[in-house]
Amino acid sequence: MKSIFSLLIICLISFSGKAQVLEYLNEFSVPIINTKKYEPSFFRITSGDSLNLSVKTYSLDTILRYEKRSTRFDLNQEFSNTEIWYFESGKRKKVLQFDANTSKAYQVDYYESGAVKSKVEQHAGEIHLEEYFSEDGDSISKPVIIDADFIGGIDAWHEYIWENLGYPVSARRMGKSGVVLVAFTVTTTGEMKDVEVVNPEEVFEPLAKEALRVVMNYSGKFSPKTIDGVAVASQIIMPVRFQLN
Repeated sequence: MKSIFSLLIICLISFSGKAQVLEYLNEFSVPIINTKKYEPSFFRITSGDSLNLSVKTYSLDTILRYEKRSTRFDLNQEFSNTEIWYFESGKRKKVLQFDANTSKAYQVDYYESGAVKSKVEQHAGEIHLEEYFSEDGDSISKPVIIDADFIGGIDAWHEYIWENLGYPVSARRMGKSGVVLVAFTVTTTGEMKDVEVVNPEEVFEPLAKEALRVVMNYSGKFSPKTIDGVAVASQIIMPVRFQLN
């Protein structure tokens, strides 16, 4: 199976004559080097030159999940970009276009059925058009989205981290510091689950383990994310900083 997967990647890379870079990514789309220790979820192929750039991210079964095309006519010009996100099925999920010449941005979101979910047009960062649709194509009001939050506010979280985070002796001896990114899911009932380190290879391992320990022991509650008043599960990524004085 592994040899077939490698062959598929070689075929994908060999279609272009431009210089290309292959990277493996974890589930958070963070590059990983040691694929034996950290299992990849995606792979990314980057190709291009100083005027044209192409980035494509695939699932391990070679389904395209994200692509970005960037172009410009000279080195002093900002890139114009087209980005496309895909559902696991391979169908379009979102298209975002930015024209550097006009500073206009266009975003279209889709239902997995292919129906348009929303359209947003911005000029120099200001919204000029905003439309939302049901899956049947009827116009609807903009969804009211309230993100998940710490009960007691972010200050309660910072206070917990300050009081409970230790500095591993080995990290202190070796002068290691850094920021560990920790992801977790907030359920519809405000519970925390699926706690993971986002960037394990970017930080000293004892720091990652300590950050994971402290976050997993957090007993506070959350207010879940809601869409039009209905609670939905969501993911939060929080930084845990280790800094030597």
